[in-house]
Amino acid sequence: MRTKLFLLVSIIILTVACSNRQNPGQASVTVPSGSVPDDVLLELVKTAVPSVVTLMKIAPEILDKITTVALLAPSSHGQNPVEFIIVEDKEMLRELARRKRIGAGPVERATAAIVVISNRNNGGELWIEDASVASTYILLAAEYYGIGACWNHIRGREGIKTSSDEEIKELLGIPSHYAVLNIVALGHKKENKPPRTEDGLDFNKVHKEKF
Repeated sequence: MRTKLFLLVSIIILTVACSNRQNPGQASVTVPSGSVPDDVLLELVKTAVPSVVTLMKIAPEILDKITTVALLAPSSHGQNPVEFIIVEDKEMLRELARRKRIGAGPVERATAAIVVISNRNNGGELWIEDASVASTYILLAAEYYGIGACWNHIRGREGIKTSSDEEIKELLGIPSHYAVLNIVALGHKKENKPPRTEDGLDFNKVHKEKF
């Protein structure tokens, strides 16, 4: 556990340092050889797969830790436009699910959900990328703390009468200059699915220098 946490924190520090660097001529940040155990992140990513979840409540301190990791996610030009709304009320989770016409089952069944939003006045044209990076941090943090997580996409999806984005903003009182990218549904894992493996990965999709 401590080893995995060390690696996760190391990655966050490195990505933030890279994202916030103002001068391309500044010295790059490197990790000393041997300071990070091999393959720990790889194993974490392999096990971070969507899971059936139970309705047992998630401890508040775990939700705090997951959102702390999300707040540490890097953003373009260090603007940090991404914000998060934690929803645990079961009726509100059902209402959130209703605001997406198709495919919101994981949100309705979740113990908690994190609505990922971005301030478009601050994030500009890269708000989607910034919110996507933060959402990925949520998924990895949830796996680290033993919580099942599932990305449920909202941007560009249909709601009851208008778009899912607009209907969720109205439901949660989100200002008009924000946009909703997705909802990450969370819950304790009811089962541990087999981790993904490297067998069958198509390394022909990895190109060097040119396509």
